Amino acid sequence: MTPPNNTTTFLQNLARITLTPVTIRRIFLLLTRLHYSTPDNYGVLKPKFERYVWHKETKLSTVHVEFDYKYNPAALDDRPSIWVGLDDINFKKVVLNNEGKPTETRSGQGSIKVASTAIIVRHVSKSADEVLALADLSCQFFMGIQPMIRDALGQLVLEYDVMTCKSSRPFEKTSQQADQHFVSDLIIAFSYNHTWMTEFESHRIKTITFKQSIDSLSANE
Repeated sequence: MTPPNNTTTFLQNLARITLTPVTIRRIFLLLTRLHYSTPDNYGVLKPKFERYVWHKETKLSTVHVEFDYKYNPAALDDRPSIWVGLDDINFKKVVLNNEGKPTETRSGQGSIKVASTAIIVRHVSKSADEVLALADLSCQFFMGIQPMIRDALGQLVLEYDVMTCKSSRPFEKTSQQADQHFVSDLIIAFSYNHTWMTEFESHRIKTITFKQSIDSLSANE
């Protein structure tokens, strides 16, 4: 599947971004929205999925794409939905005490760890087949942009790999009367360099300047 031009432009603008849990989650939410913003992005699957389109106006969307923390099972409607979030962030040492190089002025110390997480793209629908098909559509997209993610984020990204597309399974019901929904999760392994700077305050006197005016010298003569 060829990545759409709008996705290419978006990824090119990530060159100067700082990776944090918040920015990572936002990047993948926006990528998912870009993908589902037009059926032209679905390639050969367009005839089958052209009815599923995300729009910034909620009432015009035929598929919801939102952050996972906004998920409310009681508010689900007939439209399928996609919820984007992160798993826990785990850190691992790369060098002893995580110490990097001191700054040129010796006023700070750079440190680094490897941060690992999983990006979870959860698909929810009333149909078990529909939700699995949507998960597969997302899977093909995120597999297809793998080299572009690496190029866009450069040396910051250590791992980006689509790991699992879970089979559809029944989702929780809010009541016995509520309609049954089904869920399929797409799991993407993601690791990046987490860096930080510790600045040291110093009470050492670096310069001492003496200044006396000519007037004061004259007064003392």
